[in-house]
Amino acid sequence: DFAAGFGAAAHLAIEARLKNEPFALPPRLLSMPEFDGEESRQDAALNALETAADSFLSSPLGKRAASANWLESELPFRMLQSDGKNANNGQLVNGIIDLVFADDAGIVIVDFKSDRIEEPEVHAPQLWLYRRAALELWQPNGGGSCRVFLYYLRTGHTAELAA
Repeated sequence: DFAAGFGAAAHLAIEARLKNEPFALPPRLLSMPEFDGEESRQDAALNALETAADSFLSSPLGKRAASANWLESELPFRMLQSDGKNANNGQLVNGIIDLVFADDAGIVIVDFKSDRIEEPEVHAPQLWLYRRAALELWQPNGGGSCRVFLYYLRTGHTAELAA
């Protein structure tokens, strides 16, 4: 579907920009309907990706990411999610954090969304997992700050997960 393909491609375009690397659509995305076919259609999709990347990088959040002390994109993680009653009675959760960086203010997680309708609360459970994983990975003894944001690629709107 277009949203998934566009979202995946936008992540890659933003990552390339943040790392000062050239961006090219990988073959697996070139075969998707929104990037395949007529050259004008492909150009329109690539222009939309450039616009989304430009929009993020010119936003306050994008500027923070670009000047971060440390940055990772498409970061896989695995953690045990317990049921709260018995630490041994949980399930293994795998995930990929779109963007995580650290600056003087702490850890920041950004999850990019290509949703047409902006409903941050729908993504809250996913974002709480990302926050928990980040805190366990980088601040296992507690303390410190970890803020979590949704960045909507279509509109450039940002929503922060309430602490």
